[in-house]
Amino acid sequence: MKSGAGCAAFSFQTVGRQNKGGSAWKGYLAGFRYFCSLIPPSVLVAVVGAVSLRRLPAVAAAAGKRPLTLVDTVSFVSARRGLLVFSSRARDARKEGRDMPLDRLFFENVRRIAGFWEGLLDSKK
Repeated sequence: MKSGAGCAAFSFQTVGRQNKGGSAWKGYLAGFRYFCSLIPPSVLVAVVGAVSLRRLPAVAAAAGKRPLTLVDTVSFVSARRGLLVFSSRARDARKEGRDMPLDRLFFENVRRIAGFWEGLLDSKK
């Protein structure tokens, strides 16, 4: 079956407390590889729910040369909790984010994630 779609989406998000941790994302990663094998290489893939220093490189590698974009929900959720993303430890994330207004914390989280993601995509070229 052929489609003229220029974009597709894939979600790594889990629902429910019992699915939050562990290595469930690795199963999703295998599904993502399979998904990418089924669609033309020119189709842009929007990735949701894979924002971590360990997961993003694995997602970028699994996509190959395919164009990717990231739907980032972590920046908002972390800012609401008073956390700065990509800090070395949870205690540091809370300490670094404590004195920032939530709006500023959100934008700083977006800047950090976007910078890391763009660096990954640039290295794929």
